Amino acid sequence: MFTTLAQVNPSLLRDGCFEVDAERSPITFQTFNRREILPSYYQQNIWQIESGVVRTLTWDANGTVIPLGFWGKGDVVGYLLSEFSPYQVECLTQVRVQKLSDSYVCSREMMLSHISQTQMLLKIVHTGSMEKRLLHFLLWMSKRFGYQMESGWRLDLRLTHLDIAEALGTTRVTVTRLLGQLQQEGVIQWSRREQILCDDSRLQQD
Repeated sequence: MFTTLAQVNPSLLRDGCFEVDAERSPITFQTFNRREILPSYYQQNIWQIESGVVRTLTWDANGTVIPLGFWGKGDVVGYLLSEFSPYQVECLTQVRVQKLSDSYVCSREMMLSHISQTQMLLKIVHTGSMEKRLLHFLLWMSKRFGYQMESGWRLDLRLTHLDIAEALGTTRVTVTRLLGQLQQEGVIQWSRREQILCDDSRLQQD
């Protein structure tokens, strides 16, 4: 079936996706708090993020969490974009989302962006030593969900040591040790209030 421009929701088209607008209904948003899981009735829900950050994840038979990606404003998440089972979308901040209709269709640009972000995380997980992986991960996350200052890149997102460990496929103890070591060396500033990557020169050696 062909979709005419008159059937496309313009706001979604601007964000790189569209839905067939057979019966247009007012756009409504829902708000979820940090660590809440977005509902996924029968694995059918597709969400577009208006604000905040989430991570998509699955887990193995032993219950080990395997993050699939980190997503922010404008990104679209849902089981139908992954088909991993089990599958969850966990809020890492307070999140405001819009539930897209069952007729949602993803554009080529949106799919390529989704694939690119997933591949970048996969590349980081297989980059050199665990220290290099950690630095690459912090820089990548800071560029996506933070901003640059004179003193370095600031990650505008509160990640726990366990969050980072799960993303990199290591232990919380290892992450805690490496963060402490990097802080002593002046490479990062790390506390509950702020996370700043002060010196990324080591990454230039890759």
